[in-house]
Amino acid sequence: KFTERGSITLAVDLLNSDHKAVEFKIKVSDTGAGIPTSMQGRLFKAFEQANSSTSRRFGGTGLGLAITKNLASLMNGVIEFSSQDGEGSEFWVVLKLPKGKGIEIEKRRQDFNGDLSVFKGARILIAEDNKTNQTITRKVLQSLGVVCEVAENGHEVLALMMRAKFDLILMDCQMPGMDGFQATETIRAFSDSSKASIPIIGFTAGAMKADRDDRDRCMTSGMDDYLSKPANKAALVQKLGPTLEKVASLRAA
Repeated sequence: KFTERGSITLAVDLLNSDHKAVEFKIKVSDTGAGIPTSMQGRLFKAFEQANSSTSRRFGGTGLGLAITKNLASLMNGVIEFSSQDGEGSEFWVVLKLPKGKGIEIEKRRQDFNGDLSVFKGARILIAEDNKTNQTITRKVLQSLGVVCEVAENGHEVLALMMRAKFDLILMDCQMPGMDGFQATETIRAFSDSSKASIPIIGFTAGAMKADRDDRDRCMTSGMDDYLSKPANKAALVQKLGPTLEKVASLRAA
C-alpha cells in the first residue's frame, strides 16, 4: 500500500536442504516510500508507523512487522531489512524448518447447520480498504451465491446505503477517512429504521491487543457481532449464516 508506482516483488530462495530440514529465505522488495533512518531503529515495535500521517492516509495499526518478527522468532528464524528513504525497501525472513511427512487434510466441519441457500441472492456490503482482503472475501461470498458490493471507507458505505438495499454489512473496523466504528454509529442514528437496523458484522484486526480493543468497540458502536481476520469460508458461513437466516425469515413473514 506504500508503493503507489513501480513494483512489489516476492521471492523465495532455497539456501540449504538435507534429509532433515530445509533452510530458505523469503524476500519482499518494493519501490515505495522507503523508511527514514530515524525510524529504522524502532520499526519492529508494536503500533509504530513511519510518521503520524501514515495511518490517516493508508490505514493500518502499525502491527504488521511486530507480528512478523514474533512469528519468525517462534520458528527460530530471523527477519532483517534494508531501506533508503524515498527509494523503497527490502525485507527478508530466513527460516530453517524440519521436513514433514505430510498430513491428510480433513474437511473442516461447519458448525452452522442451517440451509446454505440463505446465502444465495443475499446482498452483502463489504466495507474493506485492503484490496487483497476485498478480493478474497468477495470471492468466498460469491461462491456461496452472495451478491456483493465493496466500499473502501465509511463514507462510501453511507453513500451506497443511500442508493441500494443490503441484507448485511461486513464492516472493517480500521479504514482511512471514516472507520467502521464511526460508520456504524452513523447508520444506527438513521431516521429510516429499515436502514438503521441493518445487521452489521465487524471485521476485527485479528491480532493480539488490537483485536481485543476492536471487539469491545464493535459492540459499543452498535455492531451486532464481530469476526477476526483472516476469515476463511467456514468462518464466514458460521458467523453470517444465522444472521442471514433471520433476514430471510423476516422477509418471508
